[in-house]
Amino acid sequence: MKQIGIMVLAFFLIGSACSSKKSTTAGSGSKKPTLSKDKSYFVMTRISDDSTYGYTERNPVRVGYNGFSNGPENERKYLRGLAGPKGQMLSFSRIGSCCPFENKKLDMGGGMLDKYRIKWSGLEEEEEKVIYIDMYQYEDAKIPVGFTARKY
Repeated sequence: MKQIGIMVLAFFLIGSACSSKKSTTAGSGSKKPTLSKDKSYFVMTRISDDSTYGYTERNPVRVGYNGFSNGPENERKYLRGLAGPKGQMLSFSRIGSCCPFENKKLDMGGGMLDKYRIKWSGLEEEEEKVIYIDMYQYEDAKIPVGFTARKY
């Protein structure tokens, strides 16, 4: 009887460890970004120290904490949490999807990134920024170099 109890306990511990690992890396885990009071944007405090963060398809912002069903809204909440270098209010528009990637941990085996064009008052057209966002996977969101956190 004692041996059966140990086997059941081991099975439970192994099963919960595996499901926990899969859920956080696959984008549908329990990690969630901090939201504003009205839940309309992500509240971020950390500026990335990597100049490629968000600016390249190899290092996108990952906002897929609640699975891909909320992906587009998560992308907008992330972008609404950003401001220009002097706190300027941003405007953004989705350019489209690009850059297919493989990830065996995702149910679909991979996904696509979304590209957004970012502008703010006083920015010349040739200075517009493009941000790459992954709505399928999650990492703690950071502020890309050249941006600040929303304060308005």
